[in-house]
Amino acid sequence: MTLSFPNMPSIMPSPIFHLGLAINIFPIYKQCVLVVGTLVKIMDSVTNKAIVDRVMERFPSPTSIPRAVGRVLQTLKDWGFIDLLQNRVTIKEIHVVDPNLVNWYILALLQANSQSEITLQELENCPFKLGVNFLHLRKAINQSSDLFLSRSYQGYEVIRRKQMTLE
Repeated sequence: MTLSFPNMPSIMPSPIFHLGLAINIFPIYKQCVLVVGTLVKIMDSVTNKAIVDRVMERFPSPTSIPRAVGRVLQTLKDWGFIDLLQNRVTIKEIHVVDPNLVNWYILALLQANSQSEITLQELENCPFKLGVNFLHLRKAINQSSDLFLSRSYQGYEVIRRKQMTLE
């Protein structure tokens, strides 16, 4: 799937853009972000060892995984998503205002999870978001050419990917 952006240059240097690409391209990166996002929802901070242990459950390579996880954590720190203090990881809050970036990151989350829709509640609790908060989410979705809001059969508000039509 190809994502199109009307204002591509404004979102490319954003760490959000890089995070969305990384979770879609690199399996170890996706797993690390999933583990960090999940564990930090339970506890305020998580040890590096706990993250390595959880990632090794999925990728059992005792020699390279600790190093790879360390690199992913350092990258997340460099991009401003987490703090690393005394071998503990905490998530930083990031507010996203640009509707194009909100649109793109939601599409990246859907693609990473092989989904075409996500409820607002699932989006709020999604571990891949780390500390990213979307300001004016509804406005961004209403302006989007790729997403729209609707209701599920259970009555939940759902963000759905628009169907592509071939002409």
